[in-house]
Amino acid sequence: MTRAPFLLAALLLLAAGPTRADDRPPRFDVDGHCSSIANHVDGFDSGAMSRCLMGQGDALDTLQRLWPDTPTYIQDDCLRRARRGGGDQDYVWLLRCVRTQKSQEVPVVPGVTPGVPAGTGAAP
Repeated sequence: MTRAPFLLAALLLLAAGPTRADDRPPRFDVDGHCSSIANHVDGFDSGAMSRCLMGQGDALDTLQRLWPDTPTYIQDDCLRRARRGGGDQDYVWLLRCVRTQKSQEVPVVPGVTPGVPAGTGAAP
C-alpha cells in the first residue's frame, strides 16, 4: 500500500504558505515545490512527484523533532538562505542546513573561553 495519497493530503494541509512558530518549522508549499520538480519538457513524472513528496514528508518529520531545540539564530539563518532567490520551500534543503549548522556549533562550557588553552589564561 502506498503512503503517497495520505502523505499528499497531510502535506497539502501544511501548504498554506510560509509561516513561523518558535516550536515548529515553517509551512512550505510542498505540493508546488514537488510539482515543479516533476514537470519536465517531456511531461509530468509521477514517480518524481511521489519521491519528492516522500522525501519532503520525511524531512518535515525530522525537522519537527529538531526544530524546538534548534537555536533561533540557526533557524533564522537557514530560513533566510532557503528564501534567497525566491526560495524553493524545500524541507530537505532546510533540514540539511539545520543539521550542518548544528554540527558546527561550539558547545558552551562554563569557565572555558573558546580558543584559550585550559588552565593557562593565555590567549592562543
